[in-house]
Amino acid sequence: MRKFSLCIIVVILSAINIQAQTLNDQSQVLQICIDLPGLKEFYHGNEIYVMQHEVSFNNDLNVVIDGYSVVLLEKDEVNNRGVKDFFVFRKFEVINSVALLEGQYVLNYKGAEQYISVDLELIKAEGSWTIKNSKIERK
Repeated sequence: MRKFSLCIIVVILSAINIQAQTLNDQSQVLQICIDLPGLKEFYHGNEIYVMQHEVSFNNDLNVVIDGYSVVLLEKDEVNNRGVKDFFVFRKFEVINSVALLEGQYVLNYKGAEQYISVDLELIKAEGSWTIKNSKIERK
């Protein structure tokens, strides 16, 4: 019985450690995406919004970029607050040392909408994420 309890404790602690690493990696990857030079010119105010629609994030993500705070919103919150510019992701995968992102930055939501598509592949080496491939395209 004692061995079984010890095994359960080890499994729980491992899961907590993996979750913490995953949150940290997700925060770093999202920060790199938002901090891309081709996107900064479109940010207004001091908040950058991310609509949680196809991809949802844990509210414990900690992303702050050059004085901007990142705000995670559900789709109805975007509508209720009248948010006009925001990120929305179709794909956001962080698996081991590879991260793949597909999404867009929406400008002037529910107006004369424009989209900036963002596709990224990042690689983690020696504890740091670097961009392997990126594509930013205004549509």
